[in-house]
Amino acid sequence: MDCNNTMGTGARMVRSATVLTCCAFLLGGVPAAFAQPASETLEPAQPVGPVPEPLCFPDDRGLEELSGLIVVDGTVYAIPDGGSEVAVAEMAGVLDGDCTVTQWIRDTLNPFDPEDLSAHDGKLWIADVGDNRRLRQTVALISLDPETGSTALHRLEFQDNRPRDSETLLIDRFGMPIIVSKWFGLGEVFTPVGRKNVDALASPGPTALEHHGDVAFPITGTPGGPIEVVGSTLATGGAVNSDGTIAAIRTYTDVYFYANADGDLLRALNSEPVRIPIPNEPQGEAIAFTESGDLLTASELGFAITGDPNRPPDGDEPLPPINIIRDVESFVWNTLQERGHSVPERLLPPASSGGGIGGSGETSASATEENDGLLSDRMFIAAAISTGIVLAIVLAGATTVLWKRFRR
Repeated sequence: MDCNNTMGTGARMVRSATVLTCCAFLLGGVPAAFAQPASETLEPAQPVGPVPEPLCFPDDRGLEELSGLIVVDGTVYAIPDGGSEVAVAEMAGVLDGDCTVTQWIRDTLNPFDPEDLSAHDGKLWIADVGDNRRLRQTVALISLDPETGSTALHRLEFQDNRPRDSETLLIDRFGMPIIVSKWFGLGEVFTPVGRKNVDALASPGPTALEHHGDVAFPITGTPGGPIEVVGSTLATGGAVNSDGTIAAIRTYTDVYFYANADGDLLRALNSEPVRIPIPNEPQGEAIAFTESGDLLTASELGFAITGDPNRPPDGDEPLPPINIIRDVESFVWNTLQERGHSVPERLLPPASSGGGIGGSGETSASATEENDGLLSDRMFIAAAISTGIVLAIVLAGATTVLWKRFRR
């Protein structure tokens, strides 16, 4: 079932009603029927899985706002958020525990708000898709040749002309870019019209983007991020594994893994994810798979809107580490196999090669998709309700900080 199939009239009505409910929370308090302890709004605990561990600490202040990562042939590339030129840091020794920047690849092309980084067919792709104030008429992907430093601009526009803030770029094994927007509890999924490959994007464009449905991010209770528990509901970065069968989308506090054995990532995004917490990152926005199936995570230096408004607090404050979560791919496929989902044939034990998963061989992706689609709606509703409650608290804190700042 395509993600777009979950966006029928009924689903739209449910989501619209939910958004109105959240507005009611913010404007008029919480109805008694929904008042409940915060713990009851959290997602059920996931199976115990691999945990992040520090790999190395960047020491180049140009990475204070590290926002995107990619691993290509063992070399890690990173981009900062902002700036007046294309700037990509090459770090050849990260996987060996050395975060030294070996060189900066720069170009005079001036991005508006670069937020994520991916790669395809020898080129790096910078997702210039950020729009915090939601004012942009177009967003863009910028291709960069890491050997020559040459760039090309590929503008993109939303078909409904409604600006979105986005921080997540996924490029599937076929070269199709997928952009996921950033909003409380919800990420809208977009691809170029006709599901064009990145190499087919017009330069400078624009190319229209079409909507394929939504993914939901509920409050999880994982600590970290700049805006307390609401940070767990905002999509801040993405990655695709080396064989194109797993898409990962992170929030400030957690990573969600969506898998499809055939590499259909749109279908994967409509399935039940596997979640791994990544706690205590100050403003985590970057993830990247290694070729061996581990996952790197990284954070901006960050600051909390409910704390000291000065950023950074100290000019010599150490930058957050690049962390590694080992054996992520195996954990994801093992978890999905336990749930009865299809996994790549290369990962099946010999006894399962003749029949499917779970012994009888009757469970398949098509047999589980109906439930997956329903789960997506339920996750959205849970995320919206819980986010509405907590957002009121966070907005109150932010208002207090701004009042204090302008009172000085």
